[in-house]
Amino acid sequence: MDDYQKIDKRNVFLKGKSISLCALSITDIENSNWYGWFNDEHICTFTQKHYFPNSLNKQIKFLNEIEGKNNLIVLGIVHDDMLVGVCSLNDINFINRNCSISIFIGEKIKDENVSLETFYLLLKHAFYCLNLNKVSMGQHIKLKLFFTRLSLAFGFISEGVSRAEIFKNGKYFDVINSSVLKSEFDEKIKDPNNTLIKAFK
Repeated sequence: MDDYQKIDKRNVFLKGKSISLCALSITDIENSNWYGWFNDEHICTFTQKHYFPNSLNKQIKFLNEIEGKNNLIVLGIVHDDMLVGVCSLNDINFINRNCSISIFIGEKIKDENVSLETFYLLLKHAFYCLNLNKVSMGQHIKLKLFFTRLSLAFGFISEGVSRAEIFKNGKYFDVINSSVLKSEFDEKIKDPNNTLIKAFK
């Protein structure tokens, strides 16, 4: 990763305090380990990745396929001028005003708030720019402690558990299904006692 080029300032889509969410290009694939993250069994422990090998060509094909889609936003998470992960708003529905959210951190980073700030920027964009009303997600049951932080920080509420939803390493795991409404997000980010997001505002 030492040769990763500094992100082109023109590609910054959402600017945070410690991260930027940036439009991705083939150059980002070639100069980072983006495609290699999905070949790392440890990195993919709590995701539905690492079932089939990934390659540079497959990652470029993925990027080309999502170009121009108006129901999907995929951005790179840049921290200290390095691509450390990717995030997305998926299945954007402008009639029902909802979507799902996904975040994947591929690099080892010391700042534990990178994931939280990514959620903050994406949720703000979903609610205040795209005018959506509900954002949903699913999380591996072993990430329930992080789900608790998301609930406290942004107002995510559990909608139930999908039993034996993910098969990894010879076992089935449950998935926590949750969502947050714009009104709930508003309440959380306006709460002066919400110390989890003070650093991002």
